[in-house]
Amino acid sequence: MHRLHVVTILMYGWLGCLFFPLTALATPSDWTIKTERDRILVSVQKTDEQYFAVNAKMYVRATPVAFFALLDNADRDCSWLANCKKITILDRSLPNFRFVHTQFSSPWPAKDRDMYTKSEHVFSADKSHLSIHITDISSAYPANDNVITLQNVEAQWSMTHQFDQWYELNYYAKASVGGWIPNWLGEELLISSTHDTFKSLRNLLHNVEP
Repeated sequence: MHRLHVVTILMYGWLGCLFFPLTALATPSDWTIKTERDRILVSVQKTDEQYFAVNAKMYVRATPVAFFALLDNADRDCSWLANCKKITILDRSLPNFRFVHTQFSSPWPAKDRDMYTKSEHVFSADKSHLSIHITDISSAYPANDNVITLQNVEAQWSMTHQFDQWYELNYYAKASVGGWIPNWLGEELLISSTHDTFKSLRNLLHNVEP
């Protein structure tokens, strides 16, 4: 077993909303497609350390403004994020920045996870493109013995207009999850959780009942 470094908003409910340019972190040849169910593409990458990362994408009939509004209200409702227990926006006083505490439920006997992140969002001038870059700020907060805090979080959401009313939503993320879990199980949970979260996001953006 290895300590699994994971990349997703959820991985067993252990990650959250994260962001960083995919092309700066890996080339397309580094990725292996794992599932294309429900018109959602989920790929994984095995890093030099033999740990996994995730990239997911899908098309949605919704604008970047609508997507950002959903994320910015996650402190009221984070049900779209697999195993999300609570999201607290600690500070939104700066227009383009959010400081966020995300808490995740984990199945017994594993400890619950949480993370502290700073996100910076940037819209294009015509609001047809959105990029959200997230970095780890956990070192600024005291440790809690009752949970395991994710470390080295970095990721990116991006949303770009493609045609008509359709936009491509793309997600990349990584973090040191902590604890111990077999690689095969970690990869399976990473893939399924990412897929489920993307499906929930699309349903909300398309106003579809679950």
